[in-house]
Amino acid sequence: MRADASVTIRMNKSIKQQAQKLFADLGIDMSSAVNLFIKQAIFQNGLPFEVSKKPNAVTLSAIEDADNGKLKGDLQGTAELLDSLNA
Repeated sequence: MRADASVTIRMNKSIKQQAQKLFADLGIDMSSAVNLFIKQAIFQNGLPFEVSKKPNAVTLSAIEDADNGKLKGDLQGTAELLDSLNA
């Protein structure tokens, strides 16, 4: 397939260098990797990987406290929640 369009993107220099090294190790260049990503997104009709944000240690601790019944009562707002977590 002939390339007949150009795309320009901006990214952090360090990220670009890391990506170029990774792709070179895989035997492809940045342009081929981006084309592969886009073709997979089209094929899957969405991102070709799961996107999720994992909770940090504070959130995991709060979830554990809630699961273990350490948070009692009807908390009214963030301040009461934080007081309860810090108790």
